[in-house]
Amino acid sequence: NILPVIADHLEKRPAALAALSGSVKNMMASVKILTGQKAPDLVFKSPVRTQTDTVSKDIIIETGNLDAAYTILLFYQGECPSCEDALIDLANKYKQLEDQNVRVIAISADTTDQGFEKKLAYHQWPDNYCDFSGMAGDNFKNYGVLGVPTLFLLDQEGVVVKKTAMVDEVIKIVDKKTPVDPA
Repeated sequence: NILPVIADHLEKRPAALAALSGSVKNMMASVKILTGQKAPDLVFKSPVRTQTDTVSKDIIIETGNLDAAYTILLFYQGECPSCEDALIDLANKYKQLEDQNVRVIAISADTTDQGFEKKLAYHQWPDNYCDFSGMAGDNFKNYGVLGVPTLFLLDQEGVVVKKTAMVDEVIKIVDKKTPVDPA
């Protein structure tokens, strides 16, 4: 949670930013990467494991055509305890998110089918993908994901509203923007 504040602080102090190591600079840059910009399309090279099957063709999800008020992208890995917490939080809130016209897309960094399978029980949403490339995969690179879990909140046009590691942060934004039905 403190990384965006540190990144803002460092932007105003180029000498301090220049003195950081390459990996720390990458981490600071990744905090703001894409925010306010159109999100890259999601590209999964075959074979792609989905919720129900292994698909032998590439899958491309165009972020400009997501047909939802918001879309949450969850980058995670099966063996990650913090990722499991994020999956549980999303699973517990999924009905509410669905009612708010929020689409959830989970992108796994697992490199084996067994790793991917371990967490499918949490996935109540239909969009679950694993291309077995791990964190070296194109989607992880295109989104500047350096660690998991990482969540992106996209608006209806596919523009990145927020990048965070916390499910509650994206839920707060969605709740503020979605009118509550008084019925």
